[in-house]
Amino acid sequence: MNSRAITTMAAAALFITGCVHLNRASDVNLFRDPEVAMVLRVANLAEVREGNFARDRATAQAVKDFASMMASEHAQAASKTENELAKKEIPSVDSDLSRKIDAESGKSVEALRTRTGADFDRAYMDRAIAFHRYVIDTIDKTLKPAAKNKVVLTALDETRAAAQKHLEKAEEIRKGQ
Repeated sequence: MNSRAITTMAAAALFITGCVHLNRASDVNLFRDPEVAMVLRVANLAEVREGNFARDRATAQAVKDFASMMASEHAQAASKTENELAKKEIPSVDSDLSRKIDAESGKSVEALRTRTGADFDRAYMDRAIAFHRYVIDTIDKTLKPAAKNKVVLTALDETRAAAQKHLEKAEEIRKGQ
């Protein structure tokens, strides 16, 4: 295994390890609907940020298409979720988790800036896989058990379904690299 592959795997492991401590069952009590709403918002915005960046930097057409899909679908999901939450007057309130997701996304984009060509494509797809797995796990273990409002629960279900679909597509693309 070359040093770039090891670095990519280490970065993904650090991202997952850094966030997992906020995914224990006991963390459910740290979240109310507004904190859950903000995590959904930040996760969507992270995907838009990373997708837009990757769309412009990727070399493989499958990776460019995936990145475009991430930016587009997550922008639409963010808009829909924000509108639904606003109708029910559910605000978005920051939490350690939402701040961590935002910071990790920024760090991921900065790390991706150092990559080019096929190395960039692999690193972006590895990040997409790790992040979608993390989002699914976070929804299942922390956010869904904490959510109370039907609108928030529906948004979580929709986000989880989309994350599962995106994860499967990302894994398929990554296997082909």
